[in-house]
This record gives sequence, structure tokens and C-alpha cells, in this order.
Amino acid sequence: MKARRLLVAIAALVSILPSPSRATTAASLSGRIAIDGDLSDWANDEWVLDGASVLPEPDDDSRWGPHDEMLRVGVTWDATYLYLAVEYRTTTSSLFATLRTGPGGFPSLDGAGEFRRAIDLPFEPNVLVLADPRTEPRIARVDESTVLVLVDRATAPAVSLVSIAGDATFEAALPWSMLSLENPLELATAATGGEGTGAGDAAPDASVALAVSPGPSSKMRVSLDRWLSIPADADDDGVPDPGVAPAAAVTVRPNAAPTRPRAGTGTIDVTLAASPRVFAPDRGETSNLAVGVFSSSAVEQIYATARVYSVDGSLVRVLYENVARTIVGATLATDARDRWDGLDANGRVVPGGVYVVSFEWGLASGERDGRATAGVAVAR
Repeated sequence: MKARRLLVAIAALVSILPSPSRATTAASLSGRIAIDGDLSDWANDEWVLDGASVLPEPDDDSRWGPHDEMLRVGVTWDATYLYLAVEYRTTTSSLFATLRTGPGGFPSLDGAGEFRRAIDLPFEPNVLVLADPRTEPRIARVDESTVLVLVDRATAPAVSLVSIAGDATFEAALPWSMLSLENPLELATAATGGEGTGAGDAAPDASVALAVSPGPSSKMRVSLDRWLSIPADADDDGVPDPGVAPAAAVTVRPNAAPTRPRAGTGTIDVTLAASPRVFAPDRGETSNLAVGVFSSSAVEQIYATARVYSVDGSLVRVLYENVARTIVGATLATDARDRWDGLDANGRVVPGGVYVVSFEWGLASGERDGRATAGVAVAR
């Protein structure tokens, strides 16, 4: 009788002790995960990078000090969304996250507008995330057919919160319709400052520790060479896999062949201007492109691609692609193709409104080393 009572007591004790929270990916997670910045609904095995992960994320390795520190990264998915959660500490820093989902990403963050950061990545990201916990998160996407365009919150719900103590959270649901399942997704995150700044801490950490700098205002350039690889469709059936424990599936990958500047090329900066900025195609008017090239070394040629996009990011017209262009002084040599007549790819005059001209360039054929954009308005 005493033995039986003892077993009953042990069973009762076990039932009230906390047990590890486990969860797996499913057809739908909307009933469990709410995009509200409260990360208590995330399970233990959805935290793919933290103090206990295979490559731990320490809470004391930020070069900006302990108050601007990456803490943990969570990833999971269902049939509709890829869910992303990040917890970090902040004084004046923000969260920066990048995802590569396929070809056509940004070759450099130097041309990424408000997302411009002094951060070099091992991949060309298609999705850029900037989360200042004091304002609404900003998410942008880019690919082979879409110039950098902001994604509205109805499409990709996202929330960023900060406590009085300075602990911040970011949570987002990114629809698979703006991603790709063809290959594992690649994700890197970092604590950053304002436009043009570097990073104080990264998750995953770079293979070489980030150099110590004064704080979030520092514009010291940093290089991140590790990322999280997310195989959401390991069986290649075109559908996100259910029943997967993300912490076991998501891995940290190193950059086996880091991209380094070519010897002798130095620093190159490209600018783009359209003139006139407002023109009327119905009256035979065109807008001419002026490309400025500023190089610290004797670069004589680049390969250029020029495209026109609508303000929602849709491709309207390819003016030219991967064309060798000669640099004369601080500009490109004159070329009749550096103009837009207001026609789309089918030869029709586009509706009146604002459009974006994108100029991409590379030092070798087929490469993309940078991008510049200019706005132009069509009057009808």
C-alpha cells in the first residue's frame, strides 16, 4: 500500500513539473502563433538559434556592449507562412534581417535605399527587414522581376515591441507567395543602427568576431559569412513540410567562398538621374538617363542592365541587359539606349503615374555588383 501511494505521489509530482515545450510544423499554425510580439507561444524546438543551439548565440558578444545584443532567433512554418521571431536587447539599435529565397536579390546593401547598411553578406537577399521597436517594421522584397518594393502589413504581418528594460521582440509571418521553396532559404540577422551603419552583433555570429566599435552610430563596415539554412521543403514536393521540428532541421552554414573585392578595382559608386523627371510620351517626349561612375581606380568598363518598374514593383520594360559600357571620365559613354520613351514591353504607352528606373552594373559579364535607381513621372 505504501509503495502504491508513493507511485501515485511521484506521478502527481511529474504531472505538475514543467516539461519541454515541443512543436512541429503543420498545415496551419494560426491557432497557436499570433503575430503580436509576445513570443510565449513559440515552442522550445522552434528556437533555432539561442544559448543552447548547436552554434550558440551568446548574450555577451556584442561589439556595441551588452545593451545592444542579439539573443535568439525562432523559425517555423505552415502551408501559408514562414514565421520568424527574434529577441534582442536594444538601447538605440534596430533589428536587421535578410532572406535569400532565389535569384535576383540585392548584390549589395549599399544601393538598398533606407535599408542601406555597411554590411557585406554571403548571399544576395530577396527580402530585407528593418525593425526599430519604436516604429512599425519595414519589409521589402526584390527579385528578377521586381525592383525593391515595400510589402504592406496585410500581406506580411509584422510586429516589433520593446520593454522598459530594453528587451525587444520582433515577430513576422512571411507568405510563401513572396518566397520560394525551390531551395533552402538563407537567413541572417543583426543588430544595426541608422542608415549606412554596420552591425554590433549578428545571429548567426560571423566566423571572425566583429571588431569593437563605439556604439550603434558606428559606420564601420562588417562582413557576415554565416547564415541559417531553412529546408522547408526537404522532400521537394512544392509544399512546406509538416511534422518538422525546426531546431533539428535548420542548420548554420558557413560561407565556403567569401566574396572579396577584386584586386585593383577599389571603390566604385554609381549614380542615376532621369531628365526630364516628368515627360509626356503622347507628345513624343522621352526621359534620358545620366549615369555617373565614381571609382577610386582605373576601371574602364562595366556591364549594365536598365529596367523600368511601376511603383508596385512590377516590371514594365527592359531597356537593355548585360551590355558592355565604357566609362569616360566620371560618366558612361553616350548611348542612345539610355532613354525611356514611355512605352511598355508591348510597345504601348504606359498609364500616367510614377515609375522607377533601375540601373544594375557588374565588373564582369553576368555579374551584379551594385544598383542605382531614379524616379520618373509619365504625364498623360
